[in-house]
Amino acid sequence: MSICPSGVPRVGRPNVAIYYLLILLGLCLGADAGKTTYYDSPRLPTTLVPFHYDLKLLTRLENSSTFGYEGAVNISFFVHKSTDVVVLHANDFSIKLGKIRLLQWNTLNKYEVTEFSFNRKLDYLIIKVDSYLKEGRYYNLNIEFGRRMSEKRRGGYFLVYSTDVVSQQK
Repeated sequence: MSICPSGVPRVGRPNVAIYYLLILLGLCLGADAGKTTYYDSPRLPTTLVPFHYDLKLLTRLENSSTFGYEGAVNISFFVHKSTDVVVLHANDFSIKLGKIRLLQWNTLNKYEVTEFSFNRKLDYLIIKVDSYLKEGRYYNLNIEFGRRMSEKRRGGYFLVYSTDVVSQQK
């Protein structure tokens, strides 16, 4: 006769290990339920429509160990349906929370970005703001970002090639 962790013989009792497994599974599911996914559709939402982009990009190519770029994008958009989530296509770059700014046009209304996340499966940047953007209004979103370049052929990358005459790096 074996003894279960509680010190009570197992005869006539269901397997305690199964109970422990079910409790652990419940805790894992409960922990996952606490994560908020604001948007997980394969298509961008139609709540807002961008109509103008200003993109600034500064590449760092002086030293191969620090290849990378920094940039800023300023996006003007119109809100078709009130929302507190802005979803954009984005892939594999770094952003700091204080480097995202959202303003309503022709007003002093500044929205605080409460959090942002990347949906790496769908290449989305999801930005959550402190209050709802109003339907029928225009807004301006500014994001500063950066990324190191790599040899992977995705996003900004560098490539080394050689010809019969000379080896070049681009």
